[in-house]
Amino acid sequence: MMRAREWVPRLIATALIAAYLLFMPAYLNDALKERTYDEKFSPAEEPYTGIISVWHIVGFKPYSGSMSTALAAIAKGIERRHHGVFFDVIAMDETEYTERLARGESPDLLSFPLGVCYPDQLSTFDELPVECISKDMAAVGEWDGKIYALPYAMSAHALIVNTGLFQERGAMLPEGTRNAAWILQAAETFAAAQKSGKQKQLPALSGNAVLAAALGLTGEVAEYDAFRSGKAAIAIADLRSAGDLEALQSAGKGFAFEASILSGDTSLVQMIGLSHGIDQKKRAYAIELIERIFSETAQKQFAQLGLISVTEVDPKALPESALLASAAEHLREPKIPNAFLLQRYRDALEETARRVLAGDAEAKKDFEARLKELVSGT
Repeated sequence: MMRAREWVPRLIATALIAAYLLFMPAYLNDALKERTYDEKFSPAEEPYTGIISVWHIVGFKPYSGSMSTALAAIAKGIERRHHGVFFDVIAMDETEYTERLARGESPDLLSFPLGVCYPDQLSTFDELPVECISKDMAAVGEWDGKIYALPYAMSAHALIVNTGLFQERGAMLPEGTRNAAWILQAAETFAAAQKSGKQKQLPALSGNAVLAAALGLTGEVAEYDAFRSGKAAIAIADLRSAGDLEALQSAGKGFAFEASILSGDTSLVQMIGLSHGIDQKKRAYAIELIERIFSETAQKQFAQLGLISVTEVDPKALPESALLASAAEHLREPKIPNAFLLQRYRDALEETARRVLAGDAEAKKDFEARLKELVSGT
């Protein structure tokens, strides 16, 4: 026969289990109604959840690294603040961009170089989302009195000289400042030195024909690839070209060269804007990304890539490079073409520039008038 001291504890345990089964479901139901867990741990409900697409159209590259990678890193900060919101940064060239548009695709935000987009592809800003850029800078993305896009990073044009090729062909580099007159003299010196030898004649100038014409140069301007392969003496190119040549030298490849910054004007400017078809629910998140792009932290990040900031950034943020320091100094108050006028005139500028280089006086007048209009907007 079971003793009392054995069955009493068992009876108590059974009663407790019965009470638990009776009352706990009601308690759990009340707790779920109160959403205690959600209130303490779940993020606030977002007006939109999903993916926001950012097309980064590459027209020029920074001195080193990748702009699209930097944009994706900046977007991560917003993703951490908003549960269920993601940014998809896709880098592409202009050809792929055009093909995607032809297929009916459309992004939410567009990062694009000058001369690629028309205003009707973009949505106007209700108000300027940032206060850290000047009116002149904001005007780069203005059309009919409305702002469609903002410039957020720049690069500079460089004059690059293949010093080894000059020595090989027996040509002496001129003395003096590296300006248009110097370039013409150097090109003439190189051409003359070649005529006295038996080696194949190589072009003196290569690179950006429009910039060459804007500098007042004349003569043949070969493609930049001729310079990169060591078959042209002088190149007018973007800053990344010099960076790539430095990287080759560091790897024990390439050729001897020297580089300097050209003028205080630049068309190497990256813009950011909202797509015309952006969903209104996505708009606030897209604006937040734009605000972050202009933050001091993000602008320093671009500076570390060798880009020139459009806002005030501590010069110490730049990588240690005399060429980059010179570029930053040259572009303190740059003259920048209007993004949409450049799009309108781009093909005409290329054609007119070739005629200017060939010595056409009438083409030169037309070319200079267009350049003035691009910068003044009048």
